[in-house]
Amino acid sequence: MNLIKRFEKSFGGLYLGEQVRLTLLKLIDGGCLFNGKSSPELMKRWGFTTFNVTSIEADNETSERTWSVLQAFGLADRATEEDVSLVREVCAIVSERGSKIVAAALAVLLNHIHLLEVTIAFDGSLFEKHPKYRVHIADLLAKQVPTTKTKLILVKDGSGQGAAFVAAVEYKQP
Repeated sequence: MNLIKRFEKSFGGLYLGEQVRLTLLKLIDGGCLFNGKSSPELMKRWGFTTFNVTSIEADNETSERTWSVLQAFGLADRATEEDVSLVREVCAIVSERGSKIVAAALAVLLNHIHLLEVTIAFDGSLFEKHPKYRVHIADLLAKQVPTTKTKLILVKDGSGQGAAFVAAVEYKQP
């Protein structure tokens, strides 16, 4: 597996749910969650999606969304309030970790190029729909690169637009 793919797996939306699922399974195996008992739905690889994580992260004090996700995974009947809190904490930690990896990589780049102002375009549902991902990135960038005013924006079809931009720049060159 190449280095870029391995790096992406540490923060990308495609992998975030699986990271949470694996963490939950470790906690279950250690007897820290759901009385040490999993469910067939949670055992299914790639079954716990980033959509589930985003839903839990957008939850309120009543934990309705978390209970709903646990219901879908056949875990609500054995879950306690402590289990719900722990599931929410796992989602928060894994999400924040991913956003901080992105922010750290961007901070290294921004500290290297020394711009006073920069706009960074993101593409993808994680940046678009996760309630805290963009905030975590912005907060860390503000701390790590305080001399650069950084604006984070969502760009639909960023890959296609980026390819078009590169093609236009290349076309203009003699």
